[in-house]
Amino acid sequence: KHNHLLVSTTKLEDEIPSYFNQINGVNLIDFSTFKAHDLTKAIRDLKPDIAVDLSGWTNGNIAASFIARLAPVQVNYLGYFGTTGIPSMDWWLGDANLLPRKMKQWHTEKIYRMPRCFIAWTPHPELPEAKAPILEAMSGPIRFGCFNHLRKLSDLTLHTWASIMSSIPESRLVLKAAGFEDAMAISLFQRRIKRAGLDLNRIDFLPFTKSVSDHLSQYKYVDIALDPFPNGGCTTTAEALWMGVPVITLKGSSYVSRMSTAVLRGAN
Repeated sequence: KHNHLLVSTTKLEDEIPSYFNQINGVNLIDFSTFKAHDLTKAIRDLKPDIAVDLSGWTNGNIAASFIARLAPVQVNYLGYFGTTGIPSMDWWLGDANLLPRKMKQWHTEKIYRMPRCFIAWTPHPELPEAKAPILEAMSGPIRFGCFNHLRKLSDLTLHTWASIMSSIPESRLVLKAAGFEDAMAISLFQRRIKRAGLDLNRIDFLPFTKSVSDHLSQYKYVDIALDPFPNGGCTTTAEALWMGVPVITLKGSSYVSRMSTAVLRGAN
């Protein structure tokens, strides 16, 4: 029998402990108040055989502890979409679609390719499978859409979307992104849209919603989801598929440009 320890190094949201406490064989430990030196010692004292990092170099990371080594085997996985560059990080966890052998990617870790998709996506409890409403398709022209973060909407992406829409004269583009709640961000983005050759009159901007179920229900406004590039989506791709919306992605040559590829191949 294996004991799985989930160590939190940042402050936990209220509902998180109750969620993980329901999972047999998983013990949640809160070390969020520990200082860096004490944190390293506290985790080492747990005597883990394998330490899996879910932060990389993101905010609140404990890279210093992994540099000092927490376990005989250390694994880079999720949270950070690239190599850690840490010599003591032994493995980088992915799959053959996310990190194909022919891809020349700079990394310090050895790559472990799982025989299945690199993520196991679980729908939000507000929309369990048995209760998910079947959304009726809207009448009218075909609607392309993207719910990815504003920073992912590159100029090359916008130019490509302009080309797609020019080939389908009555089509529309539905966009929702973090950053659209800011008037200045919208203004700057609209300038980029015009430079890319997109017609603002054919674009619908969706507002942010208060609940996850309301957010996912907005996929009723989208017929086909378009994945941005070179930095594509992952959660957005899983959500679109869950809501019955097909996703088109451009397979790239790096981790961030192959996440949707891995999700789509995994869904086959």
